[in-house]
Amino acid sequence: MTSNYRDTTIVSRLLRGLGRIEEGLKLQRSRILSYNESVAVHYRGTDHELRVHTDPEIDLDYYAMELGRLISLSEEIDRLFNKPAEIARARAAFLMVVPQAKNIRNAVTHFDDRPRLDTVVFLGGAIRRLHSNGRVEHLVDARYEQHDAALSLVGVLGQWLRGRLHEALAADPAAPLQEQIRNRAADIG
Repeated sequence: MTSNYRDTTIVSRLLRGLGRIEEGLKLQRSRILSYNESVAVHYRGTDHELRVHTDPEIDLDYYAMELGRLISLSEEIDRLFNKPAEIARARAAFLMVVPQAKNIRNAVTHFDDRPRLDTVVFLGGAIRRLHSNGRVEHLVDARYEQHDAALSLVGVLGQWLRGRLHEALAADPAAPLQEQIRNRAADIG
């Protein structure tokens, strides 16, 4: 098995995973945004008007999970391909905008009954931490710049992986179809 074959196999697997992460981020975000649009209003026009939102927590959990998977995939590229500088820069830029992307996944999606969750709340389509001094820390917010930063990292990872795949295929192009058929027939027979 050549290094190029290994690269094409690994890169193809990573690209499929990246595609699932991107789809998950977009799907969960669209669901989170739809909650704000689908507010039920009771007693409209009275002093007792009540707006009822559905609960977006489950989608926020999944969104946080996808952010964790995105970081993990970028780290897997580092491990497999000798830490490409452009991947490190893109991940660092993402973490500047979403510094808790990896930590919040464990705290939110893998409940462990520790006090650190007592200050984590789901408000307005975002996961926030409330500090004792009154400060609010935005951990995960799929609606605005954090989502843009995630998609930017997805774009850099995808571009880098497709470039790597293109290089591997160019270095070791497939044999002509008739030759592939003869080789396969010889292997079978």
